[in-house]
Amino acid sequence: MAAVVDELIKDKFTGIGRGYKPRHIVEDMRREYGVNISYDKAWSARETAYALARYMFMALGPCIRGFSSCRPMIIIDGSHLKGKYKGTMLVGISMDGNNQVYPLVYAIVDNETDRAWKWFMSNLKCAIGEPPNLVFVSDRAENTIVGMFKNAARAFRMAEFQVHWDQLRILRNGAVSRYLEDIGLERWARVYQTERRYDNMTSNSAECFNSLTKEYRQLPIMCLLEHVQGLIQS
Repeated sequence: MAAVVDELIKDKFTGIGRGYKPRHIVEDMRREYGVNISYDKAWSARETAYALARYMFMALGPCIRGFSSCRPMIIIDGSHLKGKYKGTMLVGISMDGNNQVYPLVYAIVDNETDRAWKWFMSNLKCAIGEPPNLVFVSDRAENTIVGMFKNAARAFRMAEFQVHWDQLRILRNGAVSRYLEDIGLERWARVYQTERRYDNMTSNSAECFNSLTKEYRQLPIMCLLEHVQGLIQS
């Protein structure tokens, strides 16, 4: 029963700041469908509706169209939701011609996992296609290996890169360096880069956008998404 009610009420979770309480569900079901349900059923349906809103991808038309005038670079990052309905918000940020933050896409997932990122990147590809010379910037983890990788990636001179590369080559019997070579050095090392990344080596710009949403990340997911949409459109 709760699943049926959930399907009927899922479009009700709209409106910035709206609290759709179980009693509202009871009233709407009686008025719109002539069905009487208990408070417990209404509460269960609301919880089901919130739980289902764990994978949502948002790409606003004006943002996608305007991306053609931005630098061909997307900075991606994730931030945890703070409220009762846990999850992670993933964002894709670009930079415009004035080096200002340009929000492009955002999504809600259950956690910052490889599966979630693959889903996010697949939807991003569907939204923007395959622009030429596109570069991605990410900063997903912090540990010793990642620190060495960052030093190598950021090196301006080949001699400096080689110092850090030699450190990576001895890790895990060369498994790390082989993995990075298979990816292609030109995809991550500045000294081998064939495309421009406009001196953006970190996800700081995406983190700036995340800081603007910090207050909203404790709200129910639908309210959070509408707040972010309002932030982008304001």
